[in-house]
Amino acid sequence: MDPEEQTDMQSIKLASLEEKQHKKVRYYEATTIKLVIAYIFFQAVIFLSVFHQNPAIISCQHWWIPFSLSSLITFIFSISFTRFASKLEHIQHQHDITVMERDSNHHRKNAPTKRSNQYS
Repeated sequence: MDPEEQTDMQSIKLASLEEKQHKKVRYYEATTIKLVIAYIFFQAVIFLSVFHQNPAIISCQHWWIPFSLSSLITFIFSISFTRFASKLEHIQHQHDITVMERDSNHHRKNAPTKRSNQYS
């Protein structure tokens, strides 16, 4: 195989890898956004349930119930968010490296070849 064919094969492999990584990046981005939306929704539900209750039912003595529920939801979502955000960062970094390698191969392939006698 000549070097040009190797470069073409490598470019094809990198393009395929880039497409797979791009799909993973979009998946993790969408999942992370969904987690944030769900977190905001659950916190809003807790907030609204506290303020729409009869003041006699939820008094200052029971402040710890919505606080504990909110803290538990925050803890659970923070673990999930951190996990997906770190995976997103890792996949995005790998995707960026793949794009740079593909572009580098493309520029090497299209670069003009050196002539032995430029000024002859």
